[in-house]
Amino acid sequence: MTTGRGRRRRILGICNLAHIQHDGMVDMLYPLLPLLAQTFGLSFAEVGLIRAANKAAMSVFQLPAGILSERFGERSLLAMGTICSGVAFLLLGLSSGFLTLLVFLFLAGCGNAVQHPLGSSLISGAYEGSGRRGALGTYNFFGDVGKIAFAGFTSLMIGAGFAWNVPVLAAGGTGIAVGIAVFVMLGAASAPETRQSGVALPARQGWGIRDRSGFSALCGIAVLDSVTRSGFLTFLAFLMIARNVPEGWAAMAVVMVFAGGMVGKLACGYLADRIGIIRTVVATEVATGV
Repeated sequence: MTTGRGRRRRILGICNLAHIQHDGMVDMLYPLLPLLAQTFGLSFAEVGLIRAANKAAMSVFQLPAGILSERFGERSLLAMGTICSGVAFLLLGLSSGFLTLLVFLFLAGCGNAVQHPLGSSLISGAYEGSGRRGALGTYNFFGDVGKIAFAGFTSLMIGAGFAWNVPVLAAGGTGIAVGIAVFVMLGAASAPETRQSGVALPARQGWGIRDRSGFSALCGIAVLDSVTRSGFLTFLAFLMIARNVPEGWAAMAVVMVFAGGMVGKLACGYLADRIGIIRTVVATEVATGV
């Protein structure tokens, strides 16, 4: 029988695996965009539209994913979303033009939408006492591992002269495999201790938001940060190519940004302990802008 500590670690490990897969699939598109533009003759506006379709679907469907999970359970929905994104990437690898790229990236975004709300929920439920911050920090860290791994693999494939759809098809195959693994492995760790103990957790109004003004401020910062980061990364490789940087190295520039983000996440935890959370957020946002 799985102990409480072992169950928590198992859930954290499964969620980390899902985070690697989903974030990797989402952000491997950045180094691919110049190749897609070249292959299908896309304008900058069309490049922006296909990226926006993917990100918009992923953003909009996160809230419904959280609501649906209360009825169907996190395990089933997380597995289904992962498999859906994998299938969408397999179809994406067979795309023939702008419209099919738009549709399949939208479907991939719908599948990717489940990961952040459900992964965070599973971990928060497993670590109801001590260790929650560390567990969530570990979970966020592995998202950056996925970004670097998938974007780095894509950059290497581009540099080696492979077609654009080779890394896309590979990501689709691993997405389906990870979705199946999530369903099977979470099934073995799905008996929460709180259900066995019979202790009911106190209900909170407003989804447990204790500080509405602080929550609203953080949401505003997250919107500005996401808009800036997505716009920059979408056209970063194009900017490098326009400066006569080879395509493989231009794609690697995106990987370097992800590596900086991973290091920054680790550093900001220690920095927040010393100068405070608000000051750390302000300092990092100003540094990003500069």
